[in-house]
Amino acid sequence: MIDVILSFFRLVNEVFLKGKRNIHLVEDEKFIDFAYREFNEAGNQGHLFLIVGPNQKLKFIKSSEILIIHPRLFWHLIPYTKRQVKSIFFHSLPGKFYKNLILRIPQEIPIFWMSWGFDLIEVFGDGNNYVKPKTKIIASIKTQSHLIEKSGTSYYQAFKTLPESSLMVSRIDYLSTVMEEERKIIDLSFYQKAPKWIPWNYFNMEEDVIKGFEDKEVRGKIFYLGIAVIFGITIWMHLRTSNSFN
Repeated sequence: MIDVILSFFRLVNEVFLKGKRNIHLVEDEKFIDFAYREFNEAGNQGHLFLIVGPNQKLKFIKSSEILIIHPRLFWHLIPYTKRQVKSIFFHSLPGKFYKNLILRIPQEIPIFWMSWGFDLIEVFGDGNNYVKPKTKIIASIKTQSHLIEKSGTSYYQAFKTLPESSLMVSRIDYLSTVMEEERKIIDLSFYQKAPKWIPWNYFNMEEDVIKGFEDKEVRGKIFYLGIAVIFGITIWMHLRTSNSFN
């Protein structure tokens, strides 16, 4: 109850007393610092980054100002924020709570879905259909962390079902993927109203990836590619113990 009360005053101060804001719903992930920088450098300070969940010590977000809001409070207040909120950005749709939350947002508020790939599969199909036979042997799709609710809040566990994908898709106004190739995962032509795709990424190659390494040469027998940790580490361990690169 104390967490809910504190969350209420934080949210009222940030949303109802400081003018219209763009709300970003995020989790404690490394990419969020990049997003925070990019959006706030775009020209104004009207972006509010929220973690909807229990009070927690952040492990991966280092330089961003993050407001932590109790999910019960956010769920009940969001339908009444059309005058205070310019737009809402979902930085991935990681669980049933967020997918159900989409349908609670007033129609007047534009919704941006910044997909991380895995959530496209969860909304538009069965993850097992996107994994080839050899990959299934190495790492089961069922072990992926995104299929497990990260939050320890019991309120998250109250959501047992997903809304129909057609309802979610028709409510989302804009969709962006980390890699443009991920657009091929989905076919929006089946939907009467579908989100408009926009190009955007969490970092730029020059400043965040190769800066300081422009004149370096990479050598070795094993290269770890990709951002999917569960699959990546498992496959790397498998290849390391095999003769694949000998």
